[in-house]
Amino acid sequence: MKGEIRHIGVIFKDISEKVEQFKNIFGLSEMNTIDVKTRKNIYKEKIDPIKERLAFASIGEMQIEIMQKLEGKAVYDDFLEKNPAGGIHHIGLYVEDIEEAIKELEAKGIKQLFNGIVAGLKIAYFDTTDTLGYVLELLQVKVKKT
Repeated sequence: MKGEIRHIGVIFKDISEKVEQFKNIFGLSEMNTIDVKTRKNIYKEKIDPIKERLAFASIGEMQIEIMQKLEGKAVYDDFLEKNPAGGIHHIGLYVEDIEEAIKELEAKGIKQLFNGIVAGLKIAYFDTTDTLGYVLELLQVKVKKT
């Protein structure tokens, strides 16, 4: 599968203090914080909307996303149940054709955990925790040719 690893997602129960800590540690002047409602949240074979608070910053070519679930049931609940202090939830792979990438991972027997559109961006999570140590996120974006 072609793509670029350009995204790290961390999740906490409350991100207000964490945003300030990330800014301090990485020398960031600001992190953009938004609240989003995901209407197409497919989780455990149910389609339920969720509301999240997301904070973003770029460090070089890497985008850092700090997440807090505000409403609804989502894959994040499982992670926080096992990791109550929070932490790295997923590594994001930018792909140009998410449907093709989804088919490729499913053909390899990797279970899809979540599928949705967040802040206008098509994404999908795959359960690679046992093999890679984290959830793999696919994000459909134009990948710069180098």
